[in-house]
Amino acid sequence: MTIDEILNTEMLKLVDEITEVYEQSGRKASGQFAEGLSVETKNNTSVLKGYTYLAGRGKTRNRSASSPTLQEAILQWIKDKPIVLKDISEKSFAYIVARNIHKRGTDPSRWLKIYEQVLTEERIQEIINNVSNESLSIFVDDITLTLKKGV
Repeated sequence: MTIDEILNTEMLKLVDEITEVYEQSGRKASGQFAEGLSVETKNNTSVLKGYTYLAGRGKTRNRSASSPTLQEAILQWIKDKPIVLKDISEKSFAYIVARNIHKRGTDPSRWLKIYEQVLTEERIQEIINNVSNESLSIFVDDITLTLKKGV
């Protein structure tokens, strides 16, 4: 195996572990979090890409709108969950929640620190060990081949 193949394999295992924690958290609504996780590996470097919204958010600091807007995302969440509202429309409720989040952010005590749960020091060390062992194996194979050629 190449270093890139080992890194990719290890990172895909992390994606599976993160998805499992997400599924067990009870916070799944649309499923976009798990669908948004991906891995890019090249040149002995691997990058895990994904959403950070489970980690909460602070109050809005700039006025640029995201796509979808926070209100649209909350409206979709209400529909996906589903949440039954009385005496208020889904759109109005989404607006009120979005406005409150923009002003105050979300409660840090309720944030799901999913990446920190999976990417522990032990797990990172395991990945380093697996890559290091393979690097050493490749190095030894290269040296052995070079010595056999008599170079």
